[in-house]
Amino acid sequence: MDRPWIGPLIVALVALVAVLATLDAADDSALLGPGPGLTLDEGFNVEVGVYLVQSVKQYGVAAVHPSSLMEIFGQPVCNPDHPPLGRMFLGLAEAAGRATLGERPGAPMYVLTYARIAPALAFAITALLVGWMTARWHGSLAGTAAATALVLMPRAFGHAHLASLETFMGLVYCSVLLVLADRWKADQSPGWKQSLLPGILLGLAFLTKIQAIFLPPMIVVWALWNWRGRAIFPLIAMMCVAGGVFFIGWPWLWIDPLAHLREYFARTTERQVLYCQYFGQRFADRDVPWHYSPVMFLLTLPLGLTILGAVGIPALARAHGSTIWNNPRWQLVTMGWLGPICFFALPGIALYDGIRLFLVSLPLFAVVCGYGAAALDRRLREQCSASVTRGITGLCLAAALPQMILLSPCWLSYYSESAGGLFGAAACGQEENYWGDAVNSALLAEGLRQIPEGATLDVAPVLHPLQLTFMQHQTGLRLRPDVRLRAYDDRLNSDIRYVLTFARVADSWASLNPPPPDTHVLSQTVREGVVLARILELPTSSEPHEP
Repeated sequence: MDRPWIGPLIVALVALVAVLATLDAADDSALLGPGPGLTLDEGFNVEVGVYLVQSVKQYGVAAVHPSSLMEIFGQPVCNPDHPPLGRMFLGLAEAAGRATLGERPGAPMYVLTYARIAPALAFAITALLVGWMTARWHGSLAGTAAATALVLMPRAFGHAHLASLETFMGLVYCSVLLVLADRWKADQSPGWKQSLLPGILLGLAFLTKIQAIFLPPMIVVWALWNWRGRAIFPLIAMMCVAGGVFFIGWPWLWIDPLAHLREYFARTTERQVLYCQYFGQRFADRDVPWHYSPVMFLLTLPLGLTILGAVGIPALARAHGSTIWNNPRWQLVTMGWLGPICFFALPGIALYDGIRLFLVSLPLFAVVCGYGAAALDRRLREQCSASVTRGITGLCLAAALPQMILLSPCWLSYYSESAGGLFGAAACGQEENYWGDAVNSALLAEGLRQIPEGATLDVAPVLHPLQLTFMQHQTGLRLRPDVRLRAYDDRLNSDIRYVLTFARVADSWASLNPPPPDTHVLSQTVREGVVLARILELPTSSEPHEP
């Protein structure tokens, strides 16, 4: 009996174990291995997720009222910057972690490491879904290769460790497109029954993050191109179902739907400017060159997977006797991975943080890699033995594995062989550690051991005031409440002695890059010859440098 899901299931389980083994942000549990340090957005996501779980248990839908926020946290922490679904899963995972892995003494009331279990599970499910659907369409080898390709994309694997929304968004985004491509047949007129499940999934995507906005235009264009007027009613049904799920799933919208919808979408454009480092130049987010997204996609994709994608694209375009012009399934997969990259190449679109904003492209590109692996296997079998063929295909899939092991747990700093790895990318002036994950437990433990009691530790860069609060409570700094954290600014403070800095190049301080002469390095995170984070002891005699 053919079971195309077996290979992807094995890959997904291995991925889950690998992520859980490298998950812990602050030595919170002996059962979870050390992982990336606390990143800049995780504290916001987990705090709101914990609020959602606590308040729903206590108040039900009344949890959206400001008085509920004040009673639980003492301050309003829930805001409409993101819909609630992904953060709710973070809160549920945190609660389940405390129930099974144990409480952690002291404030605050939540353990961020436990919330990271939710994206780990989402990543494994994404690998299973990508592999299973690819296997249904193109065979077991393609399906297993697709799941493997996704797991061995270092930036996707790295994000699976973080209590952020990107991995959840990748799951629901690819779910919508893969299920739709599977249910709407090229030789049949779609009906409302074939639109029900995609509509539900589309609603869940909108409940997760704003990147869901990519989906309706792609789906409408795709459906009208292939089915013309026959697609209108199914499209209406799908969008109505999606809108209903979105509205029902976000009680904040119930109070004043139109005003709150305007407020939500306005927040995606009315926000502080972030800066981006790209080939040695610092750009404001809306001034990043148009080619940033395609170039960064290629520079952060392992070379072996790039080769499989290059084989898979033309092979899929001619799959099963059809071409891209009359193969709806291939069209939707292509639009799914290429669409976000093209969107962020448009002028005036804010772009920053590596490939984080178009990370949703990776699961769909893994489908292309899976088909490329199967196509390469077929071609090589005509000229080589089966063992040589599988060896070459396996090498393309696993080419990034040694680099992933060496980079652990700093996978967000990965650059492919085509960029010369992290060392080559840094030499070209690329961003090195945009989210601060290199400030891990090992760095903090070694550095704090040498910092005297009652010292002030200046942190650079600080992009939000609450960044220091989250660091104090959700990293190894929680064991040193005597250490005062302060945002580094040598223009305001002349008593700077101890500095924690990470290599977000676009927001670095000239006075620390390089540090003053006779600076003592207390601890540092170095990968591929590049310093990603440091704790420094500055010389007492040094004068502040101008930034």
